Amino acid sequence: MTEKVLIAFASKFGATQDTAQQIAQTLRNEYTLSVDLVDLNREGHPDLSNYGNVVVASGVRMGKWYKEALEFLKSNFEGKKVALFVSAMYQGENPKTYPNAVQKYLKEIAKQHLKVEPVAMEVFGGRMKFAGRITSENRDLKRVDAWAQSLGEKLSSQRLVAPIGGGL
Repeated sequence: MTEKVLIAFASKFGATQDTAQQIAQTLRNEYTLSVDLVDLNREGHPDLSNYGNVVVASGVRMGKWYKEALEFLKSNFEGKKVALFVSAMYQGENPKTYPNAVQKYLKEIAKQHLKVEPVAMEVFGGRMKFAGRITSENRDLKRVDAWAQSLGEKLSSQRLVAPIGGGL
């Protein structure tokens, strides 16, 4: 049961959902992990008791995580391996803005909302839509796959993560 993975995401334009699906496919196919995807916008907050691994993902709009994902970060993740990723259209794939995006959208969010140290965090590109049509997209699918591979290695091991400030 500890290797079961939940990927809970909040997405508006679909980039975060598509990225979550790509990561889930890699974890299933390459690491034979059982992965459930939950759309926090549509399905609400899932019961975490069956999961040893949780990936929380959000799109970024107007410089902020979506509220559904931020609310989910208030969950009790003690004893679970937690990873975070965001889809940020203008910051995720730009080498000049990427370090600031990591700090603002991952490190600060983790520090403010999580009581466990994440095992992995990443910022990917995103997508813009206008009138229901994709007008711009800059996700690097090779980066998504590389991160999913790295995440699979971390989630497949049996070592649990210590609470922040604690040690194993």
